[in-house]
Amino acid sequence: MRKGQVEIIGLMIVVVLIIVAGLIYVKFLMIDDANDGGLERHEDSIRSNNLMGAVANIRVCNGQYSIGEMFALIGGGEVCDGKPAEGYLSKEIPMIFEATGVRNYRFWVLEGTSVIFDTEGCEYGVESGNYVLIVDGRQFQTHLRFCSELSTDE
Repeated sequence: MRKGQVEIIGLMIVVVLIIVAGLIYVKFLMIDDANDGGLERHEDSIRSNNLMGAVANIRVCNGQYSIGEMFALIGGGEVCDGKPAEGYLSKEIPMIFEATGVRNYRFWVLEGTSVIFDTEGCEYGVESGNYVLIVDGRQFQTHLRFCSELSTDE
């Protein structure tokens, strides 16, 4: 081999090594970005679960009922301030979430498979999952979803 050919092969090896190093750097850069978003979603999920437990135990109606107990009163007559439970909750739930800094959300309650209360927010986002409440022998599943930017129902 001539001296010029050896230099060209050496230069090609250096270029290939630089390209491989660049690809490895880009891969780790993308993994770090993906992990940051995953951690944020995980923190939102924990926050929504904790918030559901706290909201269910808040006393309303001059301390007469908890929010969880109000779900059992939905469909009955006037409960508090001359309003039925669903009317009272429709006013109270948004005030509670706003006080905690949550503004873009959906909150709903199921009894069996029937939705008995719904703030009718977004369809996409980080959800708390099922938070089960048992009141007077009745089982309620409460859900909280923090809306994502992808939602069109904001």
